[in-house]
Amino acid sequence: MIIADALNIQLERALMQPPFDSTSRALLYAVNKDERSIQDLIARIVGSVDQRGTSDTEVSLDRNQINRWNSSLQAKGYIGGKQGLKREKLRGRFDVVGYVDGNIRQLIEVKLWSAGDAVDESRYNFSKPYNHSITQSFGIDALKMAAVDGSSIRRTVATALFTIHCDGMSEAEMKLMGLGFPSLLAKQNRDKAGIGDSDAYRQYGVTRLINELSTQFGPSTEFNSLITHRVMFSRSDASYQGVGISLDMVTADLGASA
Repeated sequence: MIIADALNIQLERALMQPPFDSTSRALLYAVNKDERSIQDLIARIVGSVDQRGTSDTEVSLDRNQINRWNSSLQAKGYIGGKQGLKREKLRGRFDVVGYVDGNIRQLIEVKLWSAGDAVDESRYNFSKPYNHSITQSFGIDALKMAAVDGSSIRRTVATALFTIHCDGMSEAEMKLMGLGFPSLLAKQNRDKAGIGDSDAYRQYGVTRLINELSTQFGPSTEFNSLITHRVMFSRSDASYQGVGISLDMVTADLGASA
């Protein structure tokens, strides 16, 4: 098993050396969300922690785990209304599973989001009622991991928060350059007028996310999560078509807070 802070350190190290370069780092999010690449990196890190350890990705839940997950989702009000799920889960997968001697020792969920998702969740609460926000996604994933029996299992949610530093660009320019999510980036440029430039917007999003997760899932909650943050790379380390991109990891170990 590996704690969140150590995982972040090793992930940063992997992202800042070959085969990654400025362009490939940027392409983790610049055009499409490349969740799989980060999952694979984390799986390699988890599998190397113990000499008897292995890891796998996209591991399916069994029927009993699905049933326990649905019971928890119903109890917490995540199904129906505006909580992000229209119906019960029929299937589910864990992004990364770590094993020691063939036994599950770590479950990790990996999610990629933009700074805008952290700054303003209102579009999920009103205009997109069945497309859950960062905090809703965290809660759903936390309950999924809790559906697996085992007091010795470490349960971790790794949230990758990307900022595309597109200050002063119009939506038409973003589309011409091939940037992903141009309408959301245009909203980012409008929203940050009251915050500052994209660097200030990034910091605002990171701080807000940490505060929200700490309030809903941190110490003194039933999840008792220990939440850590680390900068993976800055806008000077990743560039696509001349646009800088930065990555912050906000990682939580459930049940680990002292």
